[in-house]
Parts: sequence; structure tokens; C-alpha cells
Amino acid sequence: MADLAINQTHIIFVAGAVVKNGKILVGKRGAYESHAGGKWALPGGKVDRTAGDCTNILEITVCREIREETGLIIYPNKVQYVSSDTFIRSTGHHVVALLFKCVYKTGVPKPGEDTDELAWAGIDDLDKFDWAGGVRQSLEKLLRQYGSWEPEALER
Repeated sequence: MADLAINQTHIIFVAGAVVKNGKILVGKRGAYESHAGGKWALPGGKVDRTAGDCTNILEITVCREIREETGLIIYPNKVQYVSSDTFIRSTGHHVVALLFKCVYKTGVPKPGEDTDELAWAGIDDLDKFDWAGGVRQSLEKLLRQYGSWEPEALER
């Protein structure tokens, strides 16, 4: 019997708001990207298929994607869920997007795969970026949840 749910499933996407000194690292997506090319977003990516029985797959994916796209290492034990949303990619795929707050551990930001440029953004910088759909709203949710982007609020 055919799996009727196959056309009703979503891609799972995770994004990390990496916090350092009251700012959040953002990246400009490669201009060649099929979805939101050239727009600013948080580092992240799709959850890979596993052989099953994998624990903490969302946190593992956030850590991996941040390392691949920015060169930064975050504290894996400080990855905290913030919110979830859905959207439809330009390819027509339905996506569940999960936002996580992440705390910087080490490394120097350097654009990696799928990223043309990186910048540290403060609250007052939100109007300076051409955001991919939903990203600014996610950053505003993060601000509402923690009340500040200052280190004592976000890096706890």
C-alpha cells in the first residue's frame, strides 16, 4: 500500500540566533540560492534523514549548520527552542521552521557554504537588512521572549 502521507509532509528546517555581546549573527544567502537568494537570514538548514534512533537531532543540526555556514562553534548544551513557523519554499515544498537561541563559544565568523556575507546585528540594526521572509519577525519574537538582546538576558 502506498504511503499517502508522503505528499503531506514538511521539510524540517532549523535556524540559530547566535548571541554574542548583545548581537546576533546574520548571514546573506548566496545570490544563486533558489529560495531567498541574496536575502539576509539566520544560519540554519534542513534536518538530514537519519538511520533512526537519533536523539537531539534538532540541536545537532543547529550546531552543524552554524559551524558549516559561519565557522563558529556554539555551546551545544545552551541551544534553546524559541518558536516555530511554517512557510512554502519557492520550490513549492512545505517547511516547518524552528528557531533556536544559541550562545557563541568560539571561532571567527567566516562565510561558509550557501552564505556570501556575515554580520553581527543589534536591535537597532534590523532596518539595515533586506531580510528573507519571516526572519525579522523571528528576531522580534526572540526579543519579546527575552526582553533584550543584552548578554545578561540572552546568554543565560
